[in-house]
Amino acid sequence: MPDMALTYDYLKKGTLDIPLKAGKGSHIFQLTKPQYAYLMYSNSDADSAKTIVYMLYLSPGNDVNFKADLKNKDNGIAVTGKGSNNNQPLLALLADEHLESLWGDTLPNRIIVLAKKHQNDLKVALKKYIGLYKPTPDFIKNEEINIKYDAVYQYYQYKENNKYGIQQSYAHNEPKWKAIQDSLFATIKLNNDEALTSFNYTLLLRTFLGREKERLWMDSYKNPEAFFKQWYNTDVTTGKKEFEDDVQNLLQEKIIKHYFTGQSAEFLYAILFDVALNEHNPKNLVSIFDGFKLKYPGSKYISWFQPSIDTIREMEKKPLTADMVLCLTMVLS
Repeated sequence: MPDMALTYDYLKKGTLDIPLKAGKGSHIFQLTKPQYAYLMYSNSDADSAKTIVYMLYLSPGNDVNFKADLKNKDNGIAVTGKGSNNNQPLLALLADEHLESLWGDTLPNRIIVLAKKHQNDLKVALKKYIGLYKPTPDFIKNEEINIKYDAVYQYYQYKENNKYGIQQSYAHNEPKWKAIQDSLFATIKLNNDEALTSFNYTLLLRTFLGREKERLWMDSYKNPEAFFKQWYNTDVTTGKKEFEDDVQNLLQEKIIKHYFTGQSAEFLYAILFDVALNEHNPKNLVSIFDGFKLKYPGSKYISWFQPSIDTIREMEKKPLTADMVLCLTMVLS
């Protein structure tokens, strides 16, 4: 479904179940522009459980038929119908890169080689795909954008996850890791509304918001004067009070405002709301959402998150009682 890269999709607005009857099911999407979507399907055989995840590229007017048989070695995947030229398995099989074998590497040498190889493999596969299936021009354009962001995302998300398992060596080698990151980020636009159809771009945005927040946490300790001057426009003493009052939601909004504009910022606000609701962290969420509505009055995310925000709004109006404090203590313990 569209908006598949929301961190949790806590309210289940971007996902749906398609019920199957005799192994068949269908759904009509109301699309105004092309969208990538994940199709996930599992069998019910306890002895040979298997799940497939297939990337679909759906456009207005498509009538795509997807068939799979998990008993077959290749999952028996066949895609037919109008739009099938944009949905053959060749590229889908290369969509995900598994990096588990590299976890624990203390230097970035192998991961950058693998990330660039995977990106090049996608380029070669796309050229072959175009020759075989004659996809639409918009598919080619969006897949080229997706490939452009592939190495950046693969390296960045690996680096940010891996560093917690190699903390001492990472601290020693951080300049080497960062130098490669900087060189990769220099090849792309971080704020790029035209890339929002690309799932690699949206995954990069999602990862960046959380990891940049963590970087700034560290910066507040390492370089407090510069940090509070840049991000809170004040001195350490004054800025520290505001920072410590909300190190999550308000800080993420500052990151969004600092790096992003337009639809990319709109999407990141949706991630902010999604994460905060999933983590049951309502701090400043009402005021952030009210500001979001003023800036993006036509956003679909307003209807997505409005009911939950209104619930928080009503809760905040109620006076705190001893029973409420007891309940909160029990939940957190």
